[in-house]
Amino acid sequence: MHVHVYRPGKQTTAVREKILSRGSLPDGIAVPSILNGDIVNQGFGPEEFLQNAIANGVAQGLLLPVAPFGTRPEVVRKYNQWHAEIQTTRRGELISLGTINPFMSEKAAAAELDFIRENFIGVKFHSFLQGFNPLAPELGSLFEEISARNLSMFWHTGAPEIYARTNTLPEHLVKIYDAYCAKDNLATVWAHLGAQRFGDYFLDYLAEHENIFLDFAYTYALDYAVYGTELEGKPVEHDGRWDFYFDLTNPRYLDKLLKKLGPKRFFMGSDYPYTSMVVMMRAVNRMFEVHELNSEERNAILSGNARRFFSLMGEIQPDKSELLSPFC
Repeated sequence: MHVHVYRPGKQTTAVREKILSRGSLPDGIAVPSILNGDIVNQGFGPEEFLQNAIANGVAQGLLLPVAPFGTRPEVVRKYNQWHAEIQTTRRGELISLGTINPFMSEKAAAAELDFIRENFIGVKFHSFLQGFNPLAPELGSLFEEISARNLSMFWHTGAPEIYARTNTLPEHLVKIYDAYCAKDNLATVWAHLGAQRFGDYFLDYLAEHENIFLDFAYTYALDYAVYGTELEGKPVEHDGRWDFYFDLTNPRYLDKLLKKLGPKRFFMGSDYPYTSMVVMMRAVNRMFEVHELNSEERNAILSGNARRFFSLMGEIQPDKSELLSPFC
């Protein structure tokens, strides 16, 4: 439920440089090599993703496009058109969300949201890369328009030292959900386990709002690498730089989440190409073992919860078999 694909050329080159930089770029982001391995030398398009996914037993993926800060309205439309084309040509394998520039004019935003409603079931937000504060009052009308179209909001979340400035921590997302989603019980997703910053209040809140989902993208792969899981045949030690957007936690934290919420609130996700399918599947299988999940619980995380999410958003009927297993 968490995949990024990029066109050949400048986009792919920029992503490859970001991965290979190991944190030396100005944003300070480090992507440990153990998580992506040889895929850094490949392209990052939909075909490459599917090749890697199928080779590792993954059947389908959810694409999450993001229009970076300053993207012009006509370029936002190109992002969305490309992902709509992918979704059409790879029907049954790839489903996509749409993207929008929060600083677009109301007229341009309305037109783009209409296009998104025609083609997708939701909007991906990444306030750090898009350079906006989602709690800014002037953005309220945008979120109202999204909710009026029955679109899901899929939020990137991250570490307080980065995201406190752009408000994508649970305490901020609760306010957004209460204001724009709770009335109609709209489904929403807080990626990367909601930055792994849930105290008792937020756990209680999540327990009361069953249409808020969390994905495991990137987080569990790091957790199980850092805490001794053997990936690529050798133990991996934490080098102090594997802090991609969030604070590392150990499996005991996930155990607390699972016990409080149950397994039906979680999606598998890779954050491809920042995590390879090989690492993801090894990590998720190890996670199943550590937390002693039974086959029904494992199937829920692999695909059943994705089925419920998409049925809530009207994408599929819950009794149909459009979603295979597993879904990334």
